[in-house]
Amino acid sequence: MWLPAAIRGRSLECGDGEILFREGTECPGVYFIETGSFELFMTTPKGRVLIRRAGAGELMGLGPVMLERPLQTTSVCTKAAHLQFYPRKEFHAHLKKSPDLWEHVLRALSFDSRIAQDRLCEIRASKPHH
Repeated sequence: MWLPAAIRGRSLECGDGEILFREGTECPGVYFIETGSFELFMTTPKGRVLIRRAGAGELMGLGPVMLERPLQTTSVCTKAAHLQFYPRKEFHAHLKKSPDLWEHVLRALSFDSRIAQDRLCEIRASKPHH
């Protein structure tokens, strides 16, 4: 697991097709996917767009928790999942106590940024040029 053992999450289960969180709502915390997979969608004027897929070993919700902003995507479970959930306030409290945790956070945010950049390139490449 990416978090130090001292930080305890709450176990959650999510079934196929279940929505874990919705775009535009407050992000209650960080989700670490132990097993299973999710698709994260964003709503645009042209409909729903797949932003990324997330699976075992990945995080969801870290960006909105760190920025204290609403969720930018809707997360749909595509394969039954087991997650660890870290509530926002507890997560922030651990950050204040554990400078080593910041390295993990920076790595995860960098990973998310790279995935988003790659996805934007894919979307641009798939659009017809006029």
